[in-house]
Amino acid sequence: MFKFFKKQKKIHLVGWEKDLFSNLFKLLGDEYNYFREQVSEGIIESIRLEKKIPNYINFRLNIILLNKFEKKKEPFFTINGIKIFDKTSGAYRLLSLDLGYGLILGYSTSDILNFNPDPDIQKIVIDSIYITYPDNEDFNKIKSLLSNEEINLLNASDIYEVELEGKMYYHLKDLEDGDFIGMDMNKNIYKITHDPFQIIVEENQLINLLK
Repeated sequence: MFKFFKKQKKIHLVGWEKDLFSNLFKLLGDEYNYFREQVSEGIIESIRLEKKIPNYINFRLNIILLNKFEKKKEPFFTINGIKIFDKTSGAYRLLSLDLGYGLILGYSTSDILNFNPDPDIQKIVIDSIYITYPDNEDFNKIKSLLSNEEINLLNASDIYEVELEGKMYYHLKDLEDGDFIGMDMNKNIYKITHDPFQIIVEENQLINLLK
């Protein structure tokens, strides 16, 4: 699910993020109360500049609250076109917010290195927002191999290629401690463990492993 081992620059939590996003979710209505609750409980511990993604801030989440609120089958999506009023510049700034797996994940804005606003958290404009979903090329490669029922039990955001011992597998579902359920292009199903490293052929049907 989460891609670790990326080099990130840690940035202190300014403080306005929690209040801003809590107010934003309140404006967005009841369907976003779940996200507002996790922000209010303090799920955002710190923020990091994602060096490989320009102008993007990644949230470091409290692990206990992450486990409480995570919904592995919830899709990844971005709320675009959010406007917040910056009291320093006297102008509105555009911001996009990433959500996925039932969690608040991060945000982006232009010129992130010089982004140090003094926001008026009461002045949030959402009249031009729109939602986008990422196109997962790895998921598209194996989609034709899956039944509709299997697709409905998968989160497309979780599916990605993993090359192990010279062969390509597709990560389908996380298990405990970094292990996962994988599949090859012949729709052979595997349990892949990391300690010890093993690629074990699964006898159970995929549909039973996803339920």
